[in-house]
Amino acid sequence: IMARLDSAITRERDIARAAEFDPAAVAAPSLAAVGLVIAQYADGSTALATGFAVRRDGTGGVLLTTRQVVVDPQGNAPARVLVMMPGVAQPIPAQIIATHTTEDVSILRVSLRGGIPVVQGLAWKEPPVAAGTPLSIVGHAPPITPPPDGDWRKATLSLSTTTGTAARVAPAFVTVDGWGSSVGAGSPVIDAEGLVAGIIATAAPSAGGRLYDAVPMKFALELLDQLQ
Repeated sequence: IMARLDSAITRERDIARAAEFDPAAVAAPSLAAVGLVIAQYADGSTALATGFAVRRDGTGGVLLTTRQVVVDPQGNAPARVLVMMPGVAQPIPAQIIATHTTEDVSILRVSLRGGIPVVQGLAWKEPPVAAGTPLSIVGHAPPITPPPDGDWRKATLSLSTTTGTAARVAPAFVTVDGWGSSVGAGSPVIDAEGLVAGIIATAAPSAGGRLYDAVPMKFALELLDQLQ
């Protein structure tokens, strides 16, 4: 009985903290860096996920997304990868430059004169968040309807920003309670300081449509360090 009571009290506290949290304000500095990754495979199938830019230079930038969008269940890579970024009319061709061997993280490189916007920052600390912490989740939430003729220039896309809570924090994952909202794989999970703490990995939630697993930023940083 006491365990159930403690759990109920903790949940009520998390709800109160989330109610005071402004996900839009937290995410605002990073919105321009969040795009849609379109992976087109040789068999005609298309995989979609959110991606977000973390580095830039005068010729383009580097994005993080999920491994599952650029590696199919049979281990095949897509024939072509495109990225749709806010404010850019044309899909940008992307190159897969690294995938994590065990975690659901990949790195893409896009070329665009002048570079692309990047997120406000990355959470370097470990663990990246504490259990019960309110979070902002930004991304392209499913379902995403591809254009009938496959011309993504005609697609109407919109980013969603929602509140989540770190329900459980472990070394290899952060379980995020999305409070029933639809959340897209590859979406950045942003803490109250505006730093990306993780990447949503699971495309489909568990626990009645509420819980998503996110990959902590330390695994993405391992990949980024290899680019030095």
